[in-house]
Amino acid sequence: MAKTIEEFLNRYLESTRPPFSRLEMEAGHQIANVFLTFKHGLYEDSVQRARRALEILHTIGGWNDLEKALAIIIVRARDLCERGAITTLLPVFTPEETSRLAVHLSADEVDDLSHLQFTNAILLLYIAALSSSPRDIQALEEQRNFLLLMLGPYKEKILK
Repeated sequence: MAKTIEEFLNRYLESTRPPFSRLEMEAGHQIANVFLTFKHGLYEDSVQRARRALEILHTIGGWNDLEKALAIIIVRARDLCERGAITTLLPVFTPEETSRLAVHLSADEVDDLSHLQFTNAILLLYIAALSSSPRDIQALEEQRNFLLLMLGPYKEKILK
């Protein structure tokens, strides 16, 4: 059991990394760009890069959880770009898509299910990119504090 949120994140990254190392580097690079452009508020660019990443994943097949994570980012980025606020409900990971998610909480355990879906999507994209795009590792590692902030609302529940 993790004692700190940092330890939780490290365990998640280590346990989830191996399957994503099989992901094609181009897909990983596109996913890294989605993560980084979204993180830096470049929402239109994030949507375009997510669409390109989805095209690549569709041709590869077998990455339904990543496809859902990208769909979640597209919805959130469009909201922020077009409305400047979060107004649209996000897609929800299906039970088949949850095995590699970081935070496993039921809807009645969280105040905002959309935020949980978004947090899991961001973390999934991060680990996929970190594991499969060597050229983006440094830029991604510089964003670890952002991941810790995303996990903050779930700290009590995931560390118990």
